Amino acid sequence: MLIVAGTGRNVGKTSFVCYVIERISKTQDIISVKISPHFHEISPTEKLISKSENYEIVEELDKDGAKDSSRMLNAGASRVFYVQTQNDEAIVEVIEALNSFWLSDMPIICESGGLRHFIDPGLFFVCKSKAQPEMKPHLKALESKVDQFVLFQGNEFDFEMGKLKFTNKKWLIEKSH
Repeated sequence: MLIVAGTGRNVGKTSFVCYVIERISKTQDIISVKISPHFHEISPTEKLISKSENYEIVEELDKDGAKDSSRMLNAGASRVFYVQTQNDEAIVEVIEALNSFWLSDMPIICESGGLRHFIDPGLFFVCKSKAQPEMKPHLKALESKVDQFVLFQGNEFDFEMGKLKFTNKKWLIEKSH
């Protein structure tokens, strides 16, 4: 799993996830997950997959919508799951529930601010912008675990996308020669 978090709102998290999906989906299926601490009403374009008192997991079915999960589906993800949680502790339950929907050899990209506290992913990226360069306190504790910081500049990132690979069931950042 590749986890993407951000230093705040509008720092390019979803745009970065979509760029990765566009690139990877050209050669293989990729699953995308968006985890949010906010509950929204489930729309007719979403399918309820799993529910508990602490979370809801829905599968996005509308690739033409304006929601982040729709953007991910439109970018080329094979399946997109939108997760709503009451609290960070529910994330462990969510990952266990989601495990039945993907294969271990598939690339998975997850947009989440809290997931890195609970699992050790293949890679952990944090998006930031010049307007919001500082990490939130809950992310600051994870600073030493960040594999790559990515600066979002309008519609561009300071990361060379060609360096990111999913090979032999692992996410890798190729080193420059």
